[in-house]
Amino acid sequence: MAQPKEETNEEEENVKVKQIKELLTKEFEPTHLEVINETHTCENMKIQVIIVSEKFKDVSTIDRHRNVQKALGDMMDKDIHAITIKAKTPQQWEKILAKKQAK
Repeated sequence: MAQPKEETNEEEENVKVKQIKELLTKEFEPTHLEVINETHTCENMKIQVIIVSEKFKDVSTIDRHRNVQKALGDMMDKDIHAITIKAKTPQQWEKILAKKQAK
């Protein structure tokens, strides 16, 4: 009987990750978006967000992070225990990718 509960938790986790992606896509229209739930549970999620958007141009790092957290709204209080954010412009993201390819 534990198996169906596990599947339900996994499904709920996927629903919440999908919801996070939808909120961020609506707000930032990203060219690249990754949402990784590092705890693999739906309760007290510890997530990593990698988001690339033109909307981050001329915005400080701290304000980018604040904007991402604001876009997640109630999820920050109810579902997300910890969040790591990498918010980049497309130009910054291209430089990161180029460095990785050069190695």
